[in-house]
Amino acid sequence: MKCPKRPATFVTMLTILLAAGLMTLPSSTLKTVASAAQASSVNEEPADVDIQILDSQPQRAVKVAILSSLHFDSTSVDPASVTFGGMSALRKQGGGVKVSVKDVNEDGHLDLILQFPPDVLNIGAGPTKVSLEALTHAGAGIRGVNCVQPSGEPCGGTIIPVIERNDGARRFKTQSVQAVTFSENFDGVTPPDLPTGWSQTTATDCVNSNPWATSNAGLPTPVADTAPNAAFVNSPNCLSDEYLQSPAIAISGSAATLTFRQNRSMETNFDGGVLEVSTDGGATFQDILAAGGSFATGGYNGTISTNFNNPIGGRQAWTGTSTVFLTTIVNFPASFAGHSVILRFRRATDVTTSRQGWRIDTISVDDVVADCVLTCPANITVSNDPNQCGAVVNYPSPTTTGTCSDVSCSPSSGSFFPIGSTSVTCTAGSTNCSFTVSIQDTQPPTIDCPANVSVGNDPGNCGAVVNYPTATVSDNCPGVVTNCNPPSGSFFPVGTSSVTCTATDAAGNSSSCTFSVAVQDTQPPTINCPANVLVGNDPGNCGAVVNYSPATASDNCPGVVANCNPPSGSFFPVGTTTVTCTATDAAGNSASCTFSVTVNDTEGPVISGASANPSSLWPANHKFVQVTVSYTSADTCAGATTCALSVTSNEPVDSTDDGDTAPDWIVVNDHIVKLRAERSGMGSGRIYTITITCTDASGNSSSRSVTVTVPLNQ
Repeated sequence: MKCPKRPATFVTMLTILLAAGLMTLPSSTLKTVASAAQASSVNEEPADVDIQILDSQPQRAVKVAILSSLHFDSTSVDPASVTFGGMSALRKQGGGVKVSVKDVNEDGHLDLILQFPPDVLNIGAGPTKVSLEALTHAGAGIRGVNCVQPSGEPCGGTIIPVIERNDGARRFKTQSVQAVTFSENFDGVTPPDLPTGWSQTTATDCVNSNPWATSNAGLPTPVADTAPNAAFVNSPNCLSDEYLQSPAIAISGSAATLTFRQNRSMETNFDGGVLEVSTDGGATFQDILAAGGSFATGGYNGTISTNFNNPIGGRQAWTGTSTVFLTTIVNFPASFAGHSVILRFRRATDVTTSRQGWRIDTISVDDVVADCVLTCPANITVSNDPNQCGAVVNYPSPTTTGTCSDVSCSPSSGSFFPIGSTSVTCTAGSTNCSFTVSIQDTQPPTIDCPANVSVGNDPGNCGAVVNYPTATVSDNCPGVVTNCNPPSGSFFPVGTSSVTCTATDAAGNSSSCTFSVAVQDTQPPTINCPANVLVGNDPGNCGAVVNYSPATASDNCPGVVANCNPPSGSFFPVGTTTVTCTATDAAGNSASCTFSVTVNDTEGPVISGASANPSSLWPANHKFVQVTVSYTSADTCAGATTCALSVTSNEPVDSTDDGDTAPDWIVVNDHIVKLRAERSGMGSGRIYTITITCTDASGNSSSRSVTVTVPLNQ
């Protein structure tokens, strides 16, 4: 039974306790709490959907598929909202949920597949039903229940394949007769009455189980294959077992078939339906497969779990949701000929999730009576035997129904069949059939490439013509062709080129191998330097910025780069500097040349702040006066600068004036001179000119003058 909904505050508190590890609950209670929490978020009960546990690797992840149907698209589910056993889906390294889509149950609808941590298997020691909860992108809640166990395998076992007839290989004699000997579409009664001769039996009852009846309303839809009615039984969430039993149907021939249509909605691999038959008037029943029958189409699609007491647990059955009416065709065994058969459609459920139910409609039994029917096996396609241009094939014997003579086939089973298609004809008297045995050459050739090749470039070329050894090949069949690209004798550029050799046989199988051809550029470039350069210094600088002509370089391959050091446009100091130019190609080969850049210092020192003290001599008493000449000198280049003083006068040293005395000046050093305080009485005054001359290390000189006067009168 379902637990009543709890207030959201209770669910929130319970969630906090669980997350904190302060409380643990059994899995069934966890499912109820999770469902209640989700229902409270969207204000309605989540919709039930089918889920399926896929074969998993329990040490890594558990894969769960949310199945789509005609009325539900599982790709509308928000993957980030999905929990299974209370755990969220695994995420990719970038943070997104790991999802994929695939038509798992081959019903034409893409199903959503998610992966969950292996811890989800630790819910119980044995098989345990686990709830999946999720929201669609529109906010609607969904839920599904399925079984997990520590092995990682689905609890319900594997899904059996559908077996189909190949009527195209059968040859029927022209006198064969086919007749519909029984049919029922449930349209001749008023629901819930069953047609005459049909009955229902409740083998195991529960409060929510209803017996088989005719129906023209409700779910699942469509309600009937042929309107208005179909036989219907619900699929409750409790232990139940309901039978629908047909009248006795007389079978005459050995190849009778049963055809019916069904629409089902039952919990996948936990609830399901089977077809049982009786040939002793209803005293005993057995599954149609156990009785020797087979499905031509629409056979059982699952195995019912043995873990939850379902009355048909462990049996193959129809299960899950079809969303539409599907056709099932049953081949009755030849042993039914001459007997009356009673059909029993049996629906059984376990104690958990409910679904909508099972509808049966449009039932017919076709009784085929033929003198001899010879059915060849299906066309056979196999691969060649290893290292053989063909294969030994053992094929199944043709099957016969009716009265047939001995069967012989040519070529016989166990013969060696060459590559290609060979027709096999089987004969039983005047009846025959045929099929083909096709041997496909699936064995690729073997190919071995030569060793890697390494050569230097051809002189003056950015590459080389290379002739390499041929590849060696072998194959199980003649006709193998080998091609290498680029072919031997091609021009290979400098660098490493990959050569791929492919051997292709007549069947189109191919194998490839690769080797490399490396052509090394071993030729250095050529380089020519410009002529030597001679310039004067830039004003105010002990050197000059020099732009010289570039070096010229050439090489056998493109990509040569020439660099000079110091580069053009550099500042070159006074003196001679050697410039080295190097050309380097892409392979690292290089060549160099040199030239010189000479900068001459052509600028004299700069004299500034020149003055004389005193600058006027008085009285004119014919005595020497010490005069200090102040100045500074600076040069653009480092090195010693020498300065000297010299004196000239606008009056002669020895004149005719009274008291005139020689000499009139004495240069003491580069800053001091002695000047005689005298002048001609006949002139306007005397002017001594003191010249400062400074010379730098390169021999460049500069001069600056100051004057000292002896006035005529004071």
